[in-house]
Amino acid sequence: MKKLISGLLTIMLLFSLFGCREKTYKLPWDQFCSTGTSTIELNGEEREYIIDLLNALEWQDGASNCLSDFTFYPQAQRVEYHSTCGTFNDVTRGKTAKTTEEQRLKLNEILRVNTSKKDN
Repeated sequence: MKKLISGLLTIMLLFSLFGCREKTYKLPWDQFCSTGTSTIELNGEEREYIIDLLNALEWQDGASNCLSDFTFYPQAQRVEYHSTCGTFNDVTRGKTAKTTEEQRLKLNEILRVNTSKKDN
């Protein structure tokens, strides 16, 4: 009986250490993406891709020097995105993250922007 309880406790500990980490970014109930002047309509799959991307990125303290051309509104947060350099700035948390070129191109395709890399 002690071995069984010990085994169960060990399994529970492993799940708590290596289980799914809590997502920082979650989809909102209403507006999710906009430019300075208009709302961008995205389907469910596109919205999920962006939320998953935000949760997968390596966030650093501070902000990038890139200007943003899109703003995302996950639950209780504001995240700005620059489509040319693929940089996110989480305005609410004071953090920044950079996408890979592949992620940038896919995201820009979703946002329907020119995917060629321009000079800053």
